[in-house]
This record gives sequence, C-alpha cells and structure tokens, in this order.
Amino acid sequence: MKTFAHFRDEPVFPEMVVIPEGKFIMGGSEEEGLREGVPAKRSEAERPVHPVTIKRAFACAKMPVTIEQFALFVKDTNRPDPPWTWCNVEEPDPENVSGHKFTRKEMPEANWHNPLYPQGYNHPVGCMSWNDAHDYAAWVAKQTGKPYRLLTESEWEYAARAGTTTARFWGDGRDKGWEYAKVPDLSLAEHFGWSKEPHRVFQGRTGFPCTAPVGSFKPNAFHLHDMLGNVFEYVEDTYHDNYDGAPDDGSAWVDGDGKRRVSRGGHWIAQPALIRSATRAGPNRDEHYGMMGIRIGMSLD
Repeated sequence: MKTFAHFRDEPVFPEMVVIPEGKFIMGGSEEEGLREGVPAKRSEAERPVHPVTIKRAFACAKMPVTIEQFALFVKDTNRPDPPWTWCNVEEPDPENVSGHKFTRKEMPEANWHNPLYPQGYNHPVGCMSWNDAHDYAAWVAKQTGKPYRLLTESEWEYAARAGTTTARFWGDGRDKGWEYAKVPDLSLAEHFGWSKEPHRVFQGRTGFPCTAPVGSFKPNAFHLHDMLGNVFEYVEDTYHDNYDGAPDDGSAWVDGDGKRRVSRGGHWIAQPALIRSATRAGPNRDEHYGMMGIRIGMSLD
C-alpha cells in the first residue's frame, strides 16, 4: 500500500492524512443502482455520473470523530445537549417482506453521550446535527489556528473511493464487507432479533451489534478507516436532488436552500444497498439523528 503523509496537531484532535490531488468519476450509475437494489429516488440522486478534478491536495481525518474527542469540545465550549434527537426505531411488521420496518421517532432522552445503543469513548460520536459537525470543525480550527473544516462532498467521495470505481472501496461485491467496515451484519440482526436476509444485512459478523471503535477495520488505499458504515458523515454541501449543475472542481456546492445538508457513507443500521461510495442523504441541518457522525478535513497551502 502506498504511503501517505499523516499528521496530528495535538493528541486530542483527529489524526489527519494528506490526500493528493487527482481526478475521479463521481456518483453511482443506473446499473449499479439496479444491481444493488437502491430505491429509485436515492439512485437518481447519485446521477448524473460526472468527472471531477480535485485540483489541490487536502487533508482528511483518518477516522471519524470519537465520543472522547467530541466531549472535549463540549466541555470547552459549554455546549448544551440538544433538546431532542430523531432515531430510527425498528418495529415488527408481518406485512413487510423483511418482517420489520423503520419508524422515525423523536427521542428527547437521546443525545451524543446517550444514543440509546451501546458505545464506548473510542466509538464514533453519533446523534449529531450538521451544525454540531460544522461547529466542531470550527472549534478545532480556532484551537490550532489552521484551516480545519468539513470536507466538500466531492472531496469526501474522492477520499472514500481512493482510486476505485467499484461500488465499495473493497469491490463491487458484498463478500467480506465486514472486514472493511462496520456494516449492518449478522451481529446486528442477532442482537436485535431482526431479519438475516441478504438484502437486510451482510452475511458475516463484525462482532459489534451497533457502532464499532474507530479504526477496527481495514482501511482503504488512502489509509482512511470507516469511510463506509459505522456512522454517516456530514459534508459542507447543501443537498440537491441530483448532480445536475454540480461543480466539477472539488469545491462545495452551497447554493439553494441551506436547510438540508449532505451526509455520506451509510451507517451501521442501513441496508447493504446503501453501504456504497456513492450513497448520499440530505438531513435537515438543525436536526439530530442517531446514526449521524463527523469527519473533518483541512485545507492545505
């Protein structure tokens, strides 16, 4: 594996990896969406597939922000807990093909240090809003005097793919996905008593029913861990229904309604079809979601 420069400004901040400039094809093809069983609206949001040139090297956090790292930010800024959090709750549904369904519920008792699923301080912080992610990056920038920020959406996908063109950085197939990411797997299904069907979970065991400690799985070719699975990761861009008019130079796309922001990478409770490099979502920037986390970037001179 090629070596990339790593640095860390202080032990309390995320370790960073220098990502070189380059070109890639962004998005997911219609063929990939059909093969993977991606819902039509979500598949359409990944198109048109288009070339992007990352003109300048940038730094990307090697791993998602942990609970321990976020706790230091909260303590230093006296940041209050959010008044409420949205969580996806799994409920039995005999009429559903998988025997269960998701119900989106407001969970006032849930927050980043009580996400209602088992975690440790070295797990990725969850129950995040886009505002939390943006403010954390700004805080690291203020503490270090360096241009830390959220990644742009195209930077994120470029970093996640790490030179690959397949659905996942380890290939098109789902085999051995549990070696590379905290995917929805048999460990999760057995813990909650859910369906073990292949369309619902990867057919292997990570050993972690929910999130996993960051860095537990094999990295991609850029030495980045957890780019897929574990928690969704916010980026700077506002959400658009598709890539019509998207920038092709690696910059953030921030026009239009700023209420919805982009998150990338899938998460521990998502269906396997959504654990792909092209997967994107557009949550409201002010709302907290149980499966949403943070990865930061940094501009380089």
